[in-house]
Amino acid sequence: MAGSGGPVTETRVWRLLSTALVGAFVAIVLFLLPSFWAFTPLEVQLAIAHPLFWLGLAIPPVCLGAERLRAAVPRRGVGWITVRARSWLESGPVAAVRSGASRVAARCRSAHPAATRLEAVCRCADSAAARLIGLLTVALGAVCAVFLLTWAPHYLTWPIRADTDQFMISAQSWDAGLRPYRDLPDFDFPAPIYLFYVLGKTLGWGRSTPFDAVDLALLVLLGGTLLAWSRDVFGRWIPGLIGFLPWLGDYLTLDYSQVAQRDWQGPALAVLGLLALESLPGRVGRPLSALGFAAALAYRPQAVLFGPAFLSGVVESARRPGEPAVRPLRAVAWWSAALTVSLLVVFSPLIAAGVLEDFIRKVQVAGYGGAYNRTTLFTFCLRSKRQFLEHAPTKWWTAALALVATAGPAGLRGPARTWVLASMGSFFYKPISPVPHEYLIQPMRLVQSAALAPMAAWLLAAPRLTPAIRLAGLALLLHTASLGWPRFCTASGSLAALGPLVRGEIPERAPPGCRDYFPRQRPDDDSWDDYRRLLLYLRHEVDRRRPVANWLRSLPFPALNGPSGHLSPFPAAGGCLHLLLVDSSLEDRFAEALERTPGTLVVWRPVDPAMMAALKFPQIEAAVHRWFRPCERFGSIEVWVRSVSSRSATRR
Repeated sequence: MAGSGGPVTETRVWRLLSTALVGAFVAIVLFLLPSFWAFTPLEVQLAIAHPLFWLGLAIPPVCLGAERLRAAVPRRGVGWITVRARSWLESGPVAAVRSGASRVAARCRSAHPAATRLEAVCRCADSAAARLIGLLTVALGAVCAVFLLTWAPHYLTWPIRADTDQFMISAQSWDAGLRPYRDLPDFDFPAPIYLFYVLGKTLGWGRSTPFDAVDLALLVLLGGTLLAWSRDVFGRWIPGLIGFLPWLGDYLTLDYSQVAQRDWQGPALAVLGLLALESLPGRVGRPLSALGFAAALAYRPQAVLFGPAFLSGVVESARRPGEPAVRPLRAVAWWSAALTVSLLVVFSPLIAAGVLEDFIRKVQVAGYGGAYNRTTLFTFCLRSKRQFLEHAPTKWWTAALALVATAGPAGLRGPARTWVLASMGSFFYKPISPVPHEYLIQPMRLVQSAALAPMAAWLLAAPRLTPAIRLAGLALLLHTASLGWPRFCTASGSLAALGPLVRGEIPERAPPGCRDYFPRQRPDDDSWDDYRRLLLYLRHEVDRRRPVANWLRSLPFPALNGPSGHLSPFPAAGGCLHLLLVDSSLEDRFAEALERTPGTLVVWRPVDPAMMAALKFPQIEAAVHRWFRPCERFGSIEVWVRSVSSRSATRR
């Protein structure tokens, strides 16, 4: 016995020493790592610190999955690591610690009845947590309803922005015979023009409330679809609610310059397409998803970034255990054909109007290297890194979702993989855009909010998690994703808006979402009241056939033509912003249009201290002073009409 005990003791000692040495070495490396990092070449530091490096590392495990990734790694190396890890776990020190902990726990349970009472308390806590998870569904649904009820009524009275006014002018001009992209230069994609054309033909021109109602309906449709998808895919409502609530709170915090943007409406259609692909049967979901993707592309070309997510969704919807690998390829081919048909459908109005070639030619203005596009490879990398640092939860959410897609339960890997790819695509939406406007972050916020649903489903489905841990995980997920009470959810504002909304009137006081843009400087100086009286004058006292030249050139660039139903005499629907941002060489044509278009009214501020110098355009100002005279005044805003002397001079 003594002779055999010596070698065993020596082996245990050597294992203990080797474990201690390895631990000390790892501690020293971690301690000195910042110093080693300082001596690393700057190029290597920048490459490793950039989010593109980590997103590139995440793509193989997410797309391959745990099993296929394990098969791609050499078995010899995996076997060596497995053997070493198993031997370390079964070694003397680790086994001694595990057995000692088990003995201590057993003695505590037998010697101290309080341990038994603690277990009973834990069981009660788990039972209460399970009931609270059920109540959480009702609570989150009630929160969403309260948010919408305290926001929607006054939102329907908000004015529209300058960009939206441009699309309303293009749609009404198209109805009057002026074709977009040919008669009115523009490089924006046509989906908003389609929408305003349909609204104008069915509900009449000169109203902005129908557009706000469509935007509200899209928001509600997104929430309802997320709930139905969550019920079909995960068997519960709560993941869909958790996926919708952060975006709802974020959207209801935006002011009037940020809401109803193409950059949330187009991605929302793409998200609806992904949800249809995962929750509906193949022959129904695939054509609907293809139509949603095509509609998103008709809003913005950046929607192409969601292509990998759609392909992943198609493959996952067609993959069945034991079936040949060619089946997903057939599904992809079938879906691609449906997408081609859908693209022909969404661009068919341009084809029918004969302006498709004009559209393609105008879009090149916003292409890389064009006059409007300011994006380069350097700015793309810089914007990507800045966005990665400014939105801290992004990396943690994406990493957690990638973990679920790689090693989560079999039923969650497919949906998680699709939403990881959608999140990666939405991350690059703003960096690749021609001009990094603030609202271009909305696609990333929208997609990553919806991507919380698979993570919530994993917390609810993981078999080893107790109900208390699940509830704590859901609470942590909501805490990191939610922004608190939305800024523009106000019961008093919604109640005050009901009267003007029912009567179809413009509110006498600026709605909550635009008060910062129409401030009241003094009791006798109310910019909102001036704007309101101007719109009422143009709607009710000016013939709709008279063109109105909107020459208001300072923030917030109030919209006039769309809300009042008057066409613009300018050769570009964007007005002064088109001259500023796109093509200043059209100044001659703008001045000529004022001279040659009969019946035109010019709305402007002759003296505007808030106007930037780049918007002066002296040639157009000279044309206004030469051919027009003041006729109405609303605060600092003046309406000028064509003078009689200029008409007689023109006839001579």
